[in-house]
Amino acid sequence: MTERAVASLGPALAASRLELPPGATSEWRDHARGEAFLYVVAGSGRLALPEQTFPLAPESVAWLEPGDRYRLEAGEDGLTVLAAGAGTEVGG
Repeated sequence: MTERAVASLGPALAASRLELPPGATSEWRDHARGEAFLYVVAGSGRLALPEQTFPLAPESVAWLEPGDRYRLEAGEDGLTVLAAGAGTEVGG
């Protein structure tokens, strides 16, 4: 998975573009600093939480609460996600 910061306003707001190749799975990530917003730019896959899994497709949106643990799983066409939220490290 590649992660590239696309914007940062210090601890108030940060955004990253996450790209997973086809069939890839990210490490489990803990979003401890605040709420986060995920937007699927391209591809497909799944958002896995310890208790549930949600399908992702282009223009899907997910909201993560502080403390949520999650990972991204790319489908056959890969997965590109824009992640934005509070803190300087949106993904972790």
